[in-house]
Amino acid sequence: MIASFYRKLKIKIALLFNPKNIKIAGSCKFCGYCCQNLYLCIHNRTVMTESEFEELSARFTYLSIFRIKESTPDGLVFTCTKLKDNKCTIYSERPFICRSYPTVRMFSMNSKLHENCGFYLTAKIPFKEILDTLKK
Repeated sequence: MIASFYRKLKIKIALLFNPKNIKIAGSCKFCGYCCQNLYLCIHNRTVMTESEFEELSARFTYLSIFRIKESTPDGLVFTCTKLKDNKCTIYSERPFICRSYPTVRMFSMNSKLHENCGFYLTAKIPFKEILDTLKK
């Protein structure tokens, strides 16, 4: 528990200084959770309304594979229609948004990985160096 808190604190501090100091490690567990519960972003903010999504879908046709699952205070939650038995049916042709998941940028917008995700964030710069920078 303390190790988890310490790791999260390291990430938050590193993000405050420079997102380039963060890297994503780990690997996908192919559970399908992220494909069933995702936020879409435009101009560094989460899509909040159905009309925003419709506008985006008109410009970016690949977004047609996503359906609105629910609306939350943080934005619309989407699910992918190309998932069957938690497996991607278009894996070799999946859009870039799926190929690049997760990205460091999404964390700078307060996004998070689900609890059992195989990916995690880690700092490229040792935490001691970041603390030393804070002391100056």
